[in-house]
Amino acid sequence: MYTDADFLGAKTSLKWFISLYALLAALLLGLFAYSLVARIMWLTYAAAACFALASVFLWGAFGVRLAAWRRFLRDMQAGMEREVEGVISSIGDSDTQKEGLEFRAFRLMTGDESDKAGGRLLYVDSSRLPLPAGPGQKVLCRLFGNYVKDIRVMEGE
Repeated sequence: MYTDADFLGAKTSLKWFISLYALLAALLLGLFAYSLVARIMWLTYAAAACFALASVFLWGAFGVRLAAWRRFLRDMQAGMEREVEGVISSIGDSDTQKEGLEFRAFRLMTGDESDKAGGRLLYVDSSRLPLPAGPGQKVLCRLFGNYVKDIRVMEGE
């Protein structure tokens, strides 16, 4: 599901965002400093307001999500994984937000103690939908915690 291009893309995107934000912040802070020295109060207020609004908007809309995506992929790449096979019992209808990212939940019946509670609840990245399998199909999942790294349909079973 995830390739080296995904890991590199997340890292590059975050670096570009931080670079562009730093450039914008430097320009606005420079304008702010100039307006203080020149004693132009309306320009001081305007520069401070633009900096505050740009910071809140840019980090709230883009920066937090890019940082969460980069952190998730880094943890997934370096973290311990395991393989689980089972039958998909249900797939959620809507996305769930976990750790600042969008995921779709589904239940996997593995034949162990978790089946008594309705199966294991696993999460797949919403950008990787649709799943290659549907309810009732037997699959092999590579997991990082409860997050699906890769999912394959088991043929002939």
